[in-house]
Amino acid sequence: MLIYYFSLYKVLDQIQTNSALLLFLNAQDDQEEQLKKQLLDEINNLISNIKLYEITSTVSYEKIQRHISFAINYKHLIDNNINDILFKDVPELKAHLDKYFYNHLDADLFSQTKDLFLVNYSAAIQRAFIVLTKRIRHSKYVSNTTLDGVQLCDHLFSSNGENKLPIADENKKRYLKNLLSSSYSLFRNQVSHEPTITLEEADTAFSIINYILKTLEI
Repeated sequence: MLIYYFSLYKVLDQIQTNSALLLFLNAQDDQEEQLKKQLLDEINNLISNIKLYEITSTVSYEKIQRHISFAINYKHLIDNNINDILFKDVPELKAHLDKYFYNHLDADLFSQTKDLFLVNYSAAIQRAFIVLTKRIRHSKYVSNTTLDGVQLCDHLFSSNGENKLPIADENKKRYLKNLLSSSYSLFRNQVSHEPTITLEEADTAFSIINYILKTLEI
């Protein structure tokens, strides 16, 4: 899920980059018609390759399609329509994209990590585990807030107090404990000691953390 979000976000960023370059070229005296046409075609292809229904079904997507069509077919309308794409349509589509993923992801987790994911996967996952650990420690299921990692997981799932985890199935509870403990060992320790992590590993770690936060309602 996270990989798809950032792939779409990068598409929108590229549309803005190409649009800004096209406006710059169009303002110059030099005739760079072939390059302008190439940029228009690239913008059009990028827009056409967006397939997420929650984006393509919006009015903003209809607008960006109309604006690129006018820019391609009417040379004297390039500036106005590319300006709309750069400063109106793409920002609106980014807002729709954020809203869609906020509805599927833990809002606090997403807010604290999404900007980091654009520059450094390891830093993003480090932050995600900080969010997770803090939420577990401050949950009603934990009394010892000095624990960390696997020990914190053991304490969370072995709570015998009046505040029970919202999981009736003992097998599921055991599997969740193993999943969470393994995530600390596999991913949190990795990003703590090694500066690199792949996007696929980051996506897996983030998805597990998001799932735990939502399942345990913490």
